[in-house]
Amino acid sequence: MPSIDTNDLKRYLASLEREDRYRVVDTLKSTDAERTELVYLPDSVLEADAPLRMKRGFQNLYVRKYIASASHLGSAYQRIFDQQHSEDDPLESVPHVYECYETDEHLIVVMEYLSGETLDRAVSRLGAGSDLARRLFPSICDAVASIHEQFDPPLIHRDLKPSNVIVQDSRAVLIDLGIARDFKEGSETDTLLFGTRSFSPPEQFGYKQTTVRSDVYALGMLLYFCLTGTIPSASTHDGCFPGADIPEPMRAVLMCATEFDPEKRFASARALKNAFLSACPVRPSAREAPEPSAPTANVAVPSPDGRLLAAPPLGARQNARRTLEGLFAPKPAEPERFSTLGKIWNGLLVASLFVLLLGCFSSFVNPTPQNQAMPIWHNAIGFLVVMPVLFTSTALLIADKRRIAVRFPVLRKLNWWKWIASYAALILALACILGLIRAIALR
Repeated sequence: MPSIDTNDLKRYLASLEREDRYRVVDTLKSTDAERTELVYLPDSVLEADAPLRMKRGFQNLYVRKYIASASHLGSAYQRIFDQQHSEDDPLESVPHVYECYETDEHLIVVMEYLSGETLDRAVSRLGAGSDLARRLFPSICDAVASIHEQFDPPLIHRDLKPSNVIVQDSRAVLIDLGIARDFKEGSETDTLLFGTRSFSPPEQFGYKQTTVRSDVYALGMLLYFCLTGTIPSASTHDGCFPGADIPEPMRAVLMCATEFDPEKRFASARALKNAFLSACPVRPSAREAPEPSAPTANVAVPSPDGRLLAAPPLGARQNARRTLEGLFAPKPAEPERFSTLGKIWNGLLVASLFVLLLGCFSSFVNPTPQNQAMPIWHNAIGFLVVMPVLFTSTALLIADKRRIAVRFPVLRKLNWWKWIASYAALILALACILGLIRAIALR
């Protein structure tokens, strides 16, 4: 009879116990095979479960996945969980998996909720081009290389696309590994055919088994997206990656990475990264900037077999984009624990707000002699609309908003100066309304 690891058993039982204690904030994705939820643990659970709280930068928000066992998806999460909880170097290129266990019908995975923005949003916000690609693409290659190199056999993502890459400063993290699979020696094709057609290689749809070079193909398509902001199509490779802003050395890298025959592609994500860096236009230093008429150096791009693909001289860069240094906002802090002091403060604010609102209603029902001389509509707008809005917005401005941010994640995007600016705009609008109705009433 096989022995049972008591630590694994305890962890499994603790996971089952915690499952009912998670609270769902939002459903991020729902299909027949998978449901993905944004969840958090209430404060009572946080206080009672110190070991969980001490795990790798504990946070309130998590992503929880229910993957149907019948779909045969999600096997990669168990390998990631084992790797991250082993004594070896942790895997940093994917979200940290806190819990991974099976029930009769589902594989349940609870993992880190990542701040930052997806690659497609970063490209939309900053603008595609060589500068953005130089900033982001090497870290994407490193992330893919790490899941290839830290597993034996390699773990193949199979669904690399802009929405599955999270950008944190200059670091890239891969998400949604539901269809990731192991490389199987001797297998001719994949058992399950999945992926996003614009970024997936031909072999992923039945041509032959996917390998690390399949992810290299997807990386090539991601590079084209970073350079142009355009979603590639089946004819993009056949058309030699159109785009006037793509330097010829970079076009050679794109063509090599996305060859139809996997054997003709770069052998690894790191090889693609090195070729990309070699193809990047050389930036002159501030002290040694060339004269406008000075010739620029040629750039040679290494091919998979080590040959150098010659490139024409690079002219002055056109449509130069503003530098990306500092454009990526620092990683926003995750919601902190909602402290007892915060609860007391918010309770006092609610009580004070109730008293003030009651005073507004009383002032409308029992107006002063001065207000009695004003039209009733004037008093109604002033005491039942303007003043309540003013008091409520002031209370919200100075409240402890951490619990509200958990309930409404969109509020986490507002920093202090946005709150102040919004409040100032509201005060100005209310003052204008009061002045207007008073002027009309005194006519």
